[in-house]
Amino acid sequence: MTILRTIVTVLLVALLGACKAASGPEGSNAPRDAAERKQMITLLAQGINGPENPGDTAVAHWSGTIGIAVLGRSKAAQDTLFEQGIEPFMTDFNAITGVRFKRVAEAEANVLVIMAEDVDALRRDFERQMDRVLSDHRFTVVFEATVDRYEARCSYVALDSDYTYFGAVVFSSLPETDPHFAECVTPSLAGMVGLQGTPDGPGSIKSQGTFLRRPTELDRKALHILYGSKPGQKLRDIPALQDDI
Repeated sequence: MTILRTIVTVLLVALLGACKAASGPEGSNAPRDAAERKQMITLLAQGINGPENPGDTAVAHWSGTIGIAVLGRSKAAQDTLFEQGIEPFMTDFNAITGVRFKRVAEAEANVLVIMAEDVDALRRDFERQMDRVLSDHRFTVVFEATVDRYEARCSYVALDSDYTYFGAVVFSSLPETDPHFAECVTPSLAGMVGLQGTPDGPGSIKSQGTFLRRPTELDRKALHILYGSKPGQKLRDIPALQDDI
C-alpha cells in the first residue's frame, strides 16, 4: 500500500504540474524573464498614440469572426497576398486565441486589405476609406497611421468600441515582384489584432527589419496574455506583467 500510495502521489503531482504549465500566463506562456516582460509590454502598448505610461494602456481585442476582403490590383495578386501573407498569420492567430477568420466579399468584411500601386495611391486610398468608415461608424481610434507612416510600404488602422475591435483597414503598396510582398502586411495584421508596439531587437513579427509570415514565440505569448485578459483591463493589472510596470 505504501508503494501504491507513493506512486499515486507522484502521478498527481506530475499531473498538477502539467496542468499548470499548460494553463494561461502562469505556465509556458509566461514571460521567461524581466527582459522578455519589457518586450511584451512594449508590444502590447498602444504605439505612438498610447498613454505616456505603458501600464495605463487598456487592452482591446476582437470577438466574433473576422471577415477579411482583399482589394486592389488583380485577382491573382489578391489571392497571392491572402494565401502567402494573410492566411498563415491569421491561422496561427486563430490557434492561439480561438478568434475565427474567413475571406469574404467587400460588403461582408470588417477588415479591408487594400493593395495600392504606390505610396501616393496608398495615401489617397487611406484617406478615402477613412472618410467612408468615419461616416458609417462611431469608434475610438486605437491606433491610426500618421502622415509619416504613410511613407511606409504597409500601414493600418484598427477601430474599436468599448475596447472591442469592430473593424480595420490594412494597406500595402509593395509590388508583387518584391521578395517581401507577402510579409509586408503581417506586421499590420499583428497590429490590428492588438500587438501595437514595436519592441527592440528581432524577437517579434513587429520588430524593425524583420520579414516574417507567422508570429514568433514572443508574439504568441503576448497574444495569449492579451486574449486571456478582459477588454479594458490595464496592462498594469495583468499578473504576468505587473513586476515591470
